[in-house]
Amino acid sequence: MSGKTELKIFDDHPPQVVIEAGYFEDVYPKAATESTTIEFEVPSSNVDYLDLNDTLLSLQVKVVKADGTALTDKDKPVPSDYFMHSLFSDVSLALNDTTIEGGSGIYPYKAVIESELNFNSETKQTQLAMAGHEPAVLKRKAWVALSKVLEMIGPLRLDFLNQPKYLLPGVKVRIILTKANSNFSLTYAQGDTEPDDNVWKVQITKAIL
Repeated sequence: MSGKTELKIFDDHPPQVVIEAGYFEDVYPKAATESTTIEFEVPSSNVDYLDLNDTLLSLQVKVVKADGTALTDKDKPVPSDYFMHSLFSDVSLALNDTTIEGGSGIYPYKAVIESELNFNSETKQTQLAMAGHEPAVLKRKAWVALSKVLEMIGPLRLDFLNQPKYLLPGVKVRIILTKANSNFSLTYAQGDTEPDDNVWKVQITKAIL
């Protein structure tokens, strides 16, 4: 037997809930981006729900020498694939000062594996390219040549941000990004001379959530 909705004459109708208005808001780091961690805090609101599923991280970065001076023609660093995610060794998420995700130190590996397995080639060539995905080594090499500023934007690969439910009003959100060593996020092309450790470093000049 199966139930017929046509016979549910006296059942209460579920209420229709609609969103009257929505807006995006830029959140800036609590301190300078030169520190080893970048911390964002979204203060709690008494009236607004939070849609974390649409959270994006925007970065401006450049690669410089270890002493902070600009690269020359002799410097040939290559950003790692999925460059934006490789910049951070860990990303943690806390709600009302309770950490619910992160702290394991596996963020860049998790981000790359999820991106490789969950998206088709068209998405990788468009949306993921904006976050630093590029299989061609020489193209990635050109991104940062002579300390050019590179802009990237994309979602953080956190499980809690990948679900559609809204956060209730009154919840404070804190996201902390721990920078990875530049030796992890930078490599060199085949045929180029292998550089010494820590000869280059990545500077994050601007970060917006």
